[in-house]
Amino acid sequence: MNEEGRLLNVFWRDSMVQEDFGIYGDVMVFDTTYKTNKYDLICAPFVGVNNHLENIMFGNTFLCGCLRCSRNKWVEEV
Repeated sequence: MNEEGRLLNVFWRDSMVQEDFGIYGDVMVFDTTYKTNKYDLICAPFVGVNNHLENIMFGNTFLCGCLRCSRNKWVEEV
């Protein structure tokens, strides 16, 4: 949260996603091409492909609208 009490970054996944990542996590795409929403946050999903060639979600994050922001460096470590 920032000084104004606004949420800046959120990452989430559940236990099923963690299991799927263990099985299908050989290739993962982190896509930040979505535009910011009305809260100036960028939706950036972590997506892969399962053995049926279907997209599978490994996690999702909302990032501060400024990708050059030092607060977003944690995503590179995930």
